Parts: sequence; C-alpha cells; structure tokens
Amino acid sequence: MKWFSVAARLSVVAVCLSHFVLVGSAPAGVVPGAVHVYDASIDTDGDYVWEDTGTLGNRDLTLLATGGTSADSAIRVPVSSNTLIDFAYRFDGIDDYGEIESENRSGNHDATFDLWFKPDGFQPSSPDEMGLARTIYENGNAPRGLTIGLNGNMLVFAYAASPNFGYLMYDLDQDDNGVPDNPDFIHVALTINDASNDADPNADWIRLYVDGGNEQELATPGFMDWSSKDLSGVARNVTQDGGGQDSTDPLGIVWGGHFAGDVAVLREYRFTFTAEQVLQNYLAMLPDLIPGDGNGDGKVDGLDYLIWAENFDDNPANDPPGSPYNGDFDGDGKVDGLDYVVWANHFEQGAATAVPEPVSTAMLAFFGATLLAMGRCRRPGG
Repeated sequence: MKWFSVAARLSVVAVCLSHFVLVGSAPAGVVPGAVHVYDASIDTDGDYVWEDTGTLGNRDLTLLATGGTSADSAIRVPVSSNTLIDFAYRFDGIDDYGEIESENRSGNHDATFDLWFKPDGFQPSSPDEMGLARTIYENGNAPRGLTIGLNGNMLVFAYAASPNFGYLMYDLDQDDNGVPDNPDFIHVALTINDASNDADPNADWIRLYVDGGNEQELATPGFMDWSSKDLSGVARNVTQDGGGQDSTDPLGIVWGGHFAGDVAVLREYRFTFTAEQVLQNYLAMLPDLIPGDGNGDGKVDGLDYLIWAENFDDNPANDPPGSPYNGDFDGDGKVDGLDYVVWANHFEQGAATAVPEPVSTAMLAFFGATLLAMGRCRRPGG
C-alpha cells in the first residue's frame, strides 16, 4: 500500500513509524461506548440538525451552507451501497458543511474517531495540481486540532498540538486510474494514544486504518493537548478548519475546499481502539457474506475467483483485513485449494440466482489446470 507520513516538532523531524499488522476476526456489532454518534440512518426528522445519539448526546451537528443558512445545506438522502449503509448526508462541495456544537473540554485523553464516507471522485490536489485540499472532518482549531480530509486521491490525516504537528497520508487510488479503488463507502478509523498521564509521557502515537486494516502509525512524542473548546464539524472549509491547516502548512498543501460526497456515520470514543475493535466496527457495517464472496458485492463470480488466485498459496493468509477478503474463504488462515472448492460450490450464487449445484467435474478439471499453471509460475528459475 502507498503510505506517506511526515512528523515534526518545531524544525526537528520526529520519528515516524509505519507498518502493517494482521487483524483477525472480531465479533459482530459496533463497539459500544461512543460518546458522540452521528448516524444518518437514524436521523429522520429533516430539521437540518444531525442529532447526537452517543452516550453524552450533547453535541448536535447543524447542517449549514456558507453564510450560515440551512435552506440549501447538505440533505439526507437514501444511498445504494454494498454495505449496510442506507442513508447518508450529501455535501455538494460548494458551500455545504456541518457544524458541531462546542464542548467544554480539552484533548488530553485517548480517543478513537470512526468515519464512513464516499467521495464524489477526486478533485485536483494541492499544491502540484493547483487544487484545494478538502476537509471531511475536523476537531479543534489551528493551534490545537485534527483534520481528516482529501487532497486529490490522498486521504490525509493532520494534527496540530502546539508546538507539534504531523501527517499521515494514504493513497485511495492504488492502481492510478483516477478513481477511488473502493467505489463504495470508505471506512476510516483514527486512534489516539495520549500518554500525558502515563509513566512515559513520550509514548504518544496515532494510528490510521482504512477499510478495517492497512494500519499506519505515527509516533507523536510530547503530543500534549490535541483539541480545543472550539466548534468542530464536517466538510468545513479552510477558514473554519482545525488541525493546523493554514498558510503555514509544512507540506505546502492549500486547504480551502468543501468536501463533495456523502457522509453516513461519524462516531467519537474516548478510548483507544485495538486493531480488533477497528475491524469489528468495519465488519459490523457489512452484510453477511455468501461463502466465496471475497469483495462483499453480494454474489460469487469471477471477481471473487481473481481475489483467490491473486492470493493463492499465501500461507498463512496475512493480507488485512483477513478472511474472506483475501481469498481465504474457509477461514483456516491460508489460501489454497480448499478455498477454491468453497468458491466453486457457490459460484453464481447471489440475491437473484438459484442455489448452485455442487462442484462439477468440469470445475474440478479447471481447478486442477489452474493449480498446475500456478505451480509452474512459482517454480524456481521458471
């Protein structure tokens, strides 16, 4: 995966750690205990206020347009998705934004932010393509705050905790074809470990996850207070942003655009998720899969076969977010012939098709030829 990270304390470059980790299976259901929850599927009254249904429930998100009006702001719309998301708030990318009420607190604590969004493609990036980076979610203000946004095809996390700042960036267009690799809703989890009260005050770190895995870590020694008592919000522009997004941006990124696309769910927790809890919240929003469905589109077809073939002989299967999305259809930790049998037994099964017949002789013959070809490809010196 293409990961990029920058961290600094004043003019001193800090340590930045990046790695992938294996995340295993997790129980169904969203992790409980979110202090603030904004879920479009349960906000039905259409009053331009996205009600907070978290355990505190005291910070509603008011939908506005530039100039402070709500009449032409983001609207709640039904959406079609391979996830369990059925409603979202649509932001037009021109002047729509959401404003979350201020709260009398600081950011000296652990936290997790859990977000589902779907962009309307990519905008020109900044500064190389003379575009504007676009905020999806921000918390705090320029001296102290954090931002999750898009800069072209790059998902950007930025924080400011004066005098510190840092970045994590993830490429949403791995195959460089100009469109998001995931055309559906994208899951982002941001976890913060604030060690200000720990024995080692330099053990601060931030981790960013995309679609249940792809973990990236940024060490943030002396992280200090990462938030403020200011308003926070969704799709706000540069004059409203937190996260230190201003003219002094050390990467030269120019922030100024409103996010264009759909935001379906935003949750805030006041504890640090484990990788397993991140995966739990991701899987909780996915439908139960048909055996052999590796991409979660509700049917078993050639695309799922390609997932299996690309990961064949992965032993143990270590591509996050794990089974079945890496071709390990039987969940035994490796991608092998038994997973092909699962796929073949459910081939062409889906919402509009009949239950398939067991593996046929022709399918087994094809399987044998496939394994033979793969073996030849992997033969040393071949």
